[in-house]
Amino acid sequence: MAAAFLNGNLDLATTNIQRVGVFDYFINRAGAAAQGIELPQSLIDRAIDQTP
Repeated sequence: MAAAFLNGNLDLATTNIQRVGVFDYFINRAGAAAQGIELPQSLIDRAIDQTP
């Protein structure tokens, strides 16, 4: 949907809302640390770690 909108092929005013039912959290712990962000353990436990 985002690509269609950005390409000018979708009118958001007339498009039905679609809700995401299942999703994943992705984290990069090294990136977070470099920015001074401390990730809560509850997020780390359920996220997919993309740290290089």
